[in-house]
This record gives sequence, C-alpha cells and structure tokens, in this order.
Amino acid sequence: MSLTHAIETYILAKDGNRPHLLRRAFAADAELVMNVKTDEISFPSMVKGLDGLSATLVSQFAQRYENIYTFCLGTPPGNVVVFRCGWLVCMSTKPPGQCG
Repeated sequence: MSLTHAIETYILAKDGNRPHLLRRAFAADAELVMNVKTDEISFPSMVKGLDGLSATLVSQFAQRYENIYTFCLGTPPGNVVVFRCGWLVCMSTKPPGQCG
C-alpha cells in the first residue's frame, strides 16, 4: 500500500468510526507522535501500537465527537518512510448524554 493510500485509509477509519480499517493503514508496532496546537482537544503526545492507535484515534474520539472531517495539509507523499504534515480536523461535540 502506498503512503498516500495509507493516509486516506486512516482518515476513512477515523472520520467514519471504523477502527478495523487501521490495520490496513498502520503496522502493528506503529508509533504516532502528535503536537496538538489547540487547547480545545487533548491527545497523548505519543501512542504506540495498533491497539493504542485504534483506541485513541478512532474509538475514544468517536465517543466524544461526531460529524468528523479530517484534512491532511500538505503535498501527498512520494517515496518516503516518514511523513510529516499539518492536519485540520473539523467536528462537533456530541450532546450531553450521547457521549460514551
């Protein structure tokens, strides 16, 4: 799978609350480093392993948010091993009583 396709699959998994798709986008021992530039949402600075990625980026995220749209801000990657880019994620908070 190309890196571009892996990013597209990750976005589909996260935005659509489909954690099972992450195994197509990440290796079992993947590590994700995040630098969140807003106080409106919090994430751990690092997540390790497919189970951690799935819980943090999809399952727990979908418990609090809906109408999720993710945009990767950058030129699609070429033949690289590491890809860094900015992200814009738009979503709405679920009404009280619908979270969890």
